[in-house]
Amino acid sequence: MADTLRLTEQLIAQASVTPNDADCQLIIAQCLASIGFTCEHLPFGPADWRVSNLWAKRVPTNRALHSAGPTLVFAGHTDVVPTGPLAHWQSAPFVPTHRDGRLFGRGASDMKGFSTASTPEQLQQRMHAVLDRHGLTYTLDWTLSAEPFVTTSGSLVQAICKVIESETGHTPELSTTGGTSDARFMARICPQVVELGPPNASIHQIDENIVLTDLETLKNIYRRILETLDAEPLA
Repeated sequence: MADTLRLTEQLIAQASVTPNDADCQLIIAQCLASIGFTCEHLPFGPADWRVSNLWAKRVPTNRALHSAGPTLVFAGHTDVVPTGPLAHWQSAPFVPTHRDGRLFGRGASDMKGFSTASTPEQLQQRMHAVLDRHGLTYTLDWTLSAEPFVTTSGSLVQAICKVIESETGHTPELSTTGGTSDARFMARICPQVVELGPPNASIHQIDENIVLTDLETLKNIYRRILETLDAEPLA
């Protein structure tokens, strides 16, 4: 737990409200470089809204550099939403605080699911129907940032389910509920995309937090997924 908790607390302590990364990715890059990752920093956006990105890559020692084998990518973000009124927090949002078996701080918990129940056209039709039903005069301008997607059962999903059940004793439920998924940005280039993280009931809220024991469990799940896929490569 010590190393995982220490890194989590170090990241929470950085006031990385979008677009300011506050050196979070530098901290992560230093950790990854120490275990053999090659790290590339990729800033994007205009000068007044420059967003930091990090691409870290490690080629397994048992695979040739020119191998065409599948690539497993962990994707996430280190920026956070604004804190809201500081007076409403029981402890400072960028001071990692332990209370009642939980770790409190902005960014302590995150990640969401995504609904594929409707196409963009169906969503537009439903919105128009609601507005028309109330007799409103309106003009809507639509911007589509990404297409809905769903990952069907495959080697990645099977490996994740196997590991979660082994680590927690619970059979995971595959679900697309929870909100808009950041995975939508990579779903068209990655054949299998899964979001997996801690419970997110407090994300973006005052007193955001995570159960301390969940940090170690999640770390073990991620590690064992890698080990499982290394033994049984992605199909």
